[in-house]
Amino acid sequence: MDLSYDLREYSDPDECYLDRLNSSDTYPIVQHHTNYKDMNNKEKIQIPSPVDIHIRDLLIENHILDNPRIVRCGKSSNKIYEGSWGLRYQPYFTFCGRWECRVCRSKLIEKQRKHHFSNNIDFISLKKGKILLLTLTVPHCIQDSLSFIYSRFKSSLSLMKGGWGWKKLKKITSCEFHYDTLELTHTDNGYHPHNHITYGVLNPDVSNKTIKDILFDTWSFYTSKMGFRKLSKKGIDVTDTFLGSHSGSRGDKTVEELTTIKGTLEYWEKEYLNTFPNKTSQEIGKEIMKINRTFKGSRRGRIWTNGK
Repeated sequence: MDLSYDLREYSDPDECYLDRLNSSDTYPIVQHHTNYKDMNNKEKIQIPSPVDIHIRDLLIENHILDNPRIVRCGKSSNKIYEGSWGLRYQPYFTFCGRWECRVCRSKLIEKQRKHHFSNNIDFISLKKGKILLLTLTVPHCIQDSLSFIYSRFKSSLSLMKGGWGWKKLKKITSCEFHYDTLELTHTDNGYHPHNHITYGVLNPDVSNKTIKDILFDTWSFYTSKMGFRKLSKKGIDVTDTFLGSHSGSRGDKTVEELTTIKGTLEYWEKEYLNTFPNKTSQEIGKEIMKINRTFKGSRRGRIWTNGK
């Protein structure tokens, strides 16, 4: 694909960037972030949607996002070539790869969805395994802040996975892999973080009730240790799944699906776009900043194999 352009046509590299958005479904990238390959590897990625670009740029413009790498996200640099055809330049686009950035998050979510989907299909078809969905919640009230709930939730999860109950559960079920999907919703009791663990087992003879009993004992022990109120068994769920989600027929949620769930980052971004500019959008902007601060540095979607 020829990506060279005559300088007489494009005095501003960003004009070339926008033109590429409108004229092609793929484009090359040069990435500062280690999770991405550069243009020399000829990796192509899908063009971000105009909505994603607009949301990112609007949040940057109004200082909701101020990280320098995010501010530079999507900007182009260029190399100028001189030949018999005259002066031409080839644009290179940089992307931040950060979760706070709507454009990069959409790409990361899609990449993660494909990775999980492929892993689950191979596990079921090649190893004849069984996949369960373990759901963990904690009791909280409207007075509890998001940072208060999440920091203790995260610590409880970390302690549980290092404890006897989790190790026992993995052993008796012959757990082959698991991965976490942390979700955030907003209810009458405020923010409600909860964790879905997609859990692949090779021993289908252990009943879901047995798994739930062991999981409840160990989860309630560590949540109580971290200061949460007494946990009800309703706060734990174990169900069969096919591709790791509640529906059983599909994989992880898409960005479009996340925009419909109140409390998610994608939901607040949609609301910010719909209400801008007025006081409500300013309040929503604070919610976006709160979520980004709370979840900064969180690991997302890593598949943990047996032994870890």
